[in-house]
Amino acid sequence: MLTLLFSSLQSSLNTFFSKPFLYASMLPLVLFLSACAGLAARVGGRPAAIVNQFNPAVAAGGANPWYVMAFVFGVIGAAVILAGLNGVLMQVLENKHIGPLRYLLLAGEISRWLRNRA
Repeated sequence: MLTLLFSSLQSSLNTFFSKPFLYASMLPLVLFLSACAGLAARVGGRPAAIVNQFNPAVAAGGANPWYVMAFVFGVIGAAVILAGLNGVLMQVLENKHIGPLRYLLLAGEISRWLRNRA
């Protein structure tokens, strides 16, 4: 009975999250956010208070479940948006579709070259 429950849960999650999406979009985003949270916790002050607010392991009235779920859904939403932009961002890095940004980037490069030359 329990095996049937877990297998149905696993099949529904497999249809919702594919392995390429998890490995290419969710894992880098979660690792990046974990590294940022670790650095913020080491810094202390206001960033540490924000990290502790979303930490489910914090006792004494912290970690409201609604905040945690909103944060989790925000991370998933960001991963979906970044996964959709992945192809466009790759083409921008390959110097396609850069259009109006070309003049801004060129002006920035020229000004940096002139600053370094002086």
